[in-house]
Amino acid sequence: MSLQRASNVSPLEPLLSRLDNVSMRSSGNYMARCPAHDDRTPSLSITETDDGTVLVNCFAGCPASDVLSAVGLSLSDLFPHKLEETVKSSKRKPRHPASEVLKAMAHEVAVVHIIGNQIERELLGAVERERLDLALRRIHNALEFANGR
Repeated sequence: MSLQRASNVSPLEPLLSRLDNVSMRSSGNYMARCPAHDDRTPSLSITETDDGTVLVNCFAGCPASDVLSAVGLSLSDLFPHKLEETVKSSKRKPRHPASEVLKAMAHEVAVVHIIGNQIERELLGAVERERLDLALRRIHNALEFANGR
């Protein structure tokens, strides 16, 4: 069961409240007994980052997902904002159109191709020349596709 919370609530407190033998080491840094294994001395490090994300590390090697599952939480509960908000913000339009990026890449690959042709007799075998030609064709094809041609 994943913890449901408002986006302005820190994920640190709900986690700490479910752990045993919690002690604060410094501001935002805690140690506790790991709930994923028979932990006699605290081996679980809990750290809250500047953006409110909570990091967990069991020094005995338990995966974070096992630690959280043992206390009824999931990995998404370690983040201060809801996953839907992250997905929405990640759908923003890129700064540069893909066709412009591919055009710049195609230019750079052409430079590599020209230089490669100049030194091919000394350093490149037939297989390497063919692969370089294939890479150039693929990038040009991607550029044509991005331009709708």
